[in-house]
Amino acid sequence: MSGSVSPQVDVGALSIRGLSTFGPLLAALSADNVAPTAAIQLEQLGAMFLISGKHAAEIPDHLQRCSSIPIGRLALSVGWRKGDTASAMASSAGGQAVALLSLCLFNLYKDSHAGEILFGLSQRVLPAALSISSVAQLVDVGKLLRAKLDILGFGNELAWQVVRLHNAYEQQGLGVPDNLLDLMSVESMIDLLENMSIALRDDTKLVRITGTYGLGQVLGLTLTMFPQDTLVTVNGIVIFEGSGKAIVLEFGTGTKNAGTSQCVLESRSNGVTPLQSIQFGTGPELDFPAFTYTWINWVKDHLQLTFLKLGVTCSTSLLAACAEISIAIAASPELTDRSPVNRTILPTGPILDPIDYSKQE
Repeated sequence: MSGSVSPQVDVGALSIRGLSTFGPLLAALSADNVAPTAAIQLEQLGAMFLISGKHAAEIPDHLQRCSSIPIGRLALSVGWRKGDTASAMASSAGGQAVALLSLCLFNLYKDSHAGEILFGLSQRVLPAALSISSVAQLVDVGKLLRAKLDILGFGNELAWQVVRLHNAYEQQGLGVPDNLLDLMSVESMIDLLENMSIALRDDTKLVRITGTYGLGQVLGLTLTMFPQDTLVTVNGIVIFEGSGKAIVLEFGTGTKNAGTSQCVLESRSNGVTPLQSIQFGTGPELDFPAFTYTWINWVKDHLQLTFLKLGVTCSTSLLAACAEISIAIAASPELTDRSPVNRTILPTGPILDPIDYSKQE
């Protein structure tokens, strides 16, 4: 993974004068109005995940980007300022990893649920002395990191991966399960990420995820963060293979609204020995937040994901037709919403008498 890593400093041996070493970092955290302990906690959490792939290589540049407009001898900051919290995270492997994790979680879940996942995961994998921040504090830092990386377009990546998954089912003559994009519960995601972190850091272990329920979301997260350590199969046919096999995603045939998915942590030292098995149930119903997209192809990918949630794969021509209709409706000056329920099309010619909308049914 790219990006330089700063050396560790023993804060216990510092004097008051020595605290000046952390002056820029403390200034950035204060300016962003985030808790320093939350930023440190998330950096330590990110160190539990070894990210890879094209997105991992792009993270340092995106986290450190800033923009300003020169006005004579002055400079007006626009959008991002230099040396903020995200820029500080770019200097460490843990900061880069947790930034990419935040991008995925805050796209898949609402802010509060994503914060609960970061909080619960910290409780599982970090020492108690480091896991001291509240959910709200973790949300503040996670949202800052996600905002810098939205340029990567997680929605585009998810749409591309799930379309490829649908195509694999159709090429084998199999029915496409309609629960691939169901959102697994917060507790299930915590269990899954905990097992992934173990497998990624221990060459003697792997995590095997089987089923259909919610695994479209897992596929998007896994191939965004750990593509080089992932193997994906559909009904036993390999559709993606990285150089490592720490994470194995096995998509079954399943039936409509088929039950649960399963996560098994296995040992590879003496054959394949299951160490821990977790069933992912449906859990409470969770609403999807809005995915973020790159400007190019965002309409197509947004429509594709909307159809995919219904278990439908659309042809390129149908997507183009839907996009044209959506753009035409949005651009029409004659379409006006007069109530949450009724839509009234105003006449294009001169209006002789005022229209009383209160009398319309």
